Amino acid sequence: MLNVLEYCANHYAFRKQSFDRGEQMMSSISERSNQYMLKWPLLFAVAIIVGKTVIETAGVIAGGAVGLPEPALPVIALLLASAIALGLVWWSGWWRDSGFVTTVRNLPALTVPFLLLFPIVIYFGVVEIDGPVFGFLLLLFFLTGFSEEVFYRGFLLRLFLPRGRVYAVVVTAVLFGLSHLPQLLQGLTLTDNAIQIAQAIIFGLLYGAVRLRIDSIWPLVFMHMLFDVTAAIGGVFGPTAVRTISDIPLALWLVILVPSLIAAGYYLWKPSTATIDGHPISEQPEPIVGDVARPG
Repeated sequence: MLNVLEYCANHYAFRKQSFDRGEQMMSSISERSNQYMLKWPLLFAVAIIVGKTVIETAGVIAGGAVGLPEPALPVIALLLASAIALGLVWWSGWWRDSGFVTTVRNLPALTVPFLLLFPIVIYFGVVEIDGPVFGFLLLLFFLTGFSEEVFYRGFLLRLFLPRGRVYAVVVTAVLFGLSHLPQLLQGLTLTDNAIQIAQAIIFGLLYGAVRLRIDSIWPLVFMHMLFDVTAAIGGVFGPTAVRTISDIPLALWLVILVPSLIAAGYYLWKPSTATIDGHPISEQPEPIVGDVARPG
């Protein structure tokens, strides 16, 4: 009996040591990859965006090939995008720095994103949407908000933060805008695509600046979702669209985008609550200007 207990104890100790060694090795690989990411953040970000787009497109093509209904295809792409975003946050270990926190700070910073939910609906009115279609839109736009906010205002913003707050917000906003370029291949006109990219860049500036103020990623996920929902209700976006983005008059764009730019500048000027390696940005050394970023 004692021999059996001794064998079990030794086997458990061996398994635990093997697990600990494996965990240490994975941690070492993760830290090493973080150093390379932070050394060439822009190159890494572009490579990831391209790779992510290829994977999402392949998922849509595969879904169509096996006969999935057309409405399911964008859901597949968004599920893949969400998995990639979460995988990057997990691999880097940047859960806290990417905004996965339970406390939302500086709630008034959400005022402008909230107010921007209404101009399109107020101007155009609402289109009729069936209950099942509306439920599908909620799912679609939640996945859109989750995947894009976690990736751009979570992971990528943390990736660029060692180079300065303004740099991080501007670069992630531009990358977010340019990520809409492939929609040209989905039939969007050049004019509509250019407007969409410009609007996405400005919203990226606002959402990035707000994220640095409120710390948490979750309010931005839901604000992003609600903006897409109200745009769909107004008939200018998604499956319920009865007009194109170029049908939005200049005056309405000014009402939406000018406050966004003003608020983005104001929130960037205010102190940030976001963190690098769990420590407030205010405690970090001077932003890096050269070719090599501080390892995280």
